[in-house]
This record gives sequence, C-alpha cells and structure tokens, in this order.
Amino acid sequence: MKGAAKTLIIIALVIGIIWAIVGFFVHPLISGMKAGFEGVEINSPEYKKMVLKSADIGFTLFKGMGILILGSILGLIGTGKKPGRIKLLILGLLTITSGIVAFMSYNWVAAILIIVAGFLLTLAGFLYKTTPVEVPAK
Repeated sequence: MKGAAKTLIIIALVIGIIWAIVGFFVHPLISGMKAGFEGVEINSPEYKKMVLKSADIGFTLFKGMGILILGSILGLIGTGKKPGRIKLLILGLLTITSGIVAFMSYNWVAAILIIVAGFLLTLAGFLYKTTPVEVPAK
C-alpha cells in the first residue's frame, strides 16, 4: 500500500506542478485573446475585470501547487522505511486534508490522487502490525 501511495503522490506532484505552471502562463494569454476578439478596449472596466479574474485564477493555481507540494512531502515522509502506526495515521490524515484543500484550487486530478494516497497511508496505519519484542530470559 505504501508503494502505491508513493507512486500516486509522485504522479500527483508532477501533474500539479505542470497544471499550475501552464495554467498560470496560458490563462492570461487566453483572456487577452478573448478581449481582443470581443473588441474590448484596454482602459475599459471590462478589460480590468478580465485581467483581475485572470490574475486571481493564476494565483489560485499557484496556491494549490504549494498545498500539493506540502501534501506530497507529508505523504512521502509517510512512505518511509519504518514509520510507526501513529506516524502513518497522522501523515495519512494530513495528506488527505491537503488534498481536500487543493481540490478547491482548480487542480482536481492531482488533488484526487493525493486524497487517494492519503487514504492508502491511513489504511496502512490501521493495518500496521507491530512485531513482538522478545525479552531475554534471566
């Protein structure tokens, strides 16, 4: 389960970074082309409204990328060599939380992958088996 979670986290991180960077640079170009096709003048209130909306979406994408990076780091820590039960549960729940927050920032594919990876980490925490420690005889 931890291997699958690690794979999902890496895929989500790559998708999230590409999505945010492309969206940040492409969305203003699309808004500018739309304004040009509609014949909107540069100093008009409509143009200012389009620019502000485009900037808002771009910054929302970058905030979502930051949240995804944070969730990915937490998830990758949880997939380490020997995490304990509590560590898996806490990091899994934090990864789920960051995925839910990233879902609200237009990055749905990566957020769903992070949420699924968080569920896998949490499930691994619930199914974690401790090995009994042998006490030496006196």
